[in-house]
Amino acid sequence: MATALISAQQTSGKTRSPLALWHLLSLDAPTIAAVWTVYVSRSFGVMLPWSAPAALAVAVWMLYAADRLADAARGKDLRERHRFHARHRHAFVGGILGAVPILLFLLTQMPHTLRLAWMLQALPLAIYVVAVHALRLPRVPKEHMVGIFFAFTCFMPALLVQRSLPTLIAMAVFGALCWLNCAALARWERTSSATLDAGTAWAAGHLRFACFGLASVATAMVHTSHARIIALPIVLSCFALATLDEKQRSMKAVHLRALADVALLTPLLTWHLLHFLDR
Repeated sequence: MATALISAQQTSGKTRSPLALWHLLSLDAPTIAAVWTVYVSRSFGVMLPWSAPAALAVAVWMLYAADRLADAARGKDLRERHRFHARHRHAFVGGILGAVPILLFLLTQMPHTLRLAWMLQALPLAIYVVAVHALRLPRVPKEHMVGIFFAFTCFMPALLVQRSLPTLIAMAVFGALCWLNCAALARWERTSSATLDAGTAWAAGHLRFACFGLASVATAMVHTSHARIIALPIVLSCFALATLDEKQRSMKAVHLRALADVALLTPLLTWHLLHFLDR
């Protein structure tokens, strides 16, 4: 992975901002996954070893880098992130291969139950990847799948300890946030509604209304002690996405795409609230 990051930065034909590189190097999704996993776990009283979020970040980076390489190989509807991966494909392939032993080592340092749960979750994910890239099935609901997998992945440590109704509700609302993030990207990248499912097409066409609606649903979670700590960053993310939608025309496409993922890092703003749960 380090090989890909260093080579891609050194061989880039023009200077890019740290924000753009964070997105183009496929570091955005791993950051979101690691931050939310630790935050959710702490919210429900689960203390994770450092190896768990580290392994998750490496695995998500490998998945996203490979996905963008595969999209670039198809040569249709390419965005800057796809063209960047295509230009530096050898570095990314080397990085993915180099990350394999790192991931295997980190997996050995994780709790057995969580390791098994995440590995079992990877099976339907592999089927989905095959459906999209190998079989090239039409109308695969990518936006919904992202929401489902991110929600289950980030909430898995909490689910293994506390499978209560508040946990499941919080997971569903977080999954809806991830889905809404994808709908926002579809709107800003002018994705044809014919390639989207009906729900995502509606959300893309009524993004701000959808953001405020999800924020209202998240606000209703404040009645449960653990879920209320999760509700606040979700509300902040919804307002961040709505604000980006209002300002989108004044931003570069690559920066707008990166900021859409920054909008999901709101747990960093509310992290200090976690210590109240430890009292």
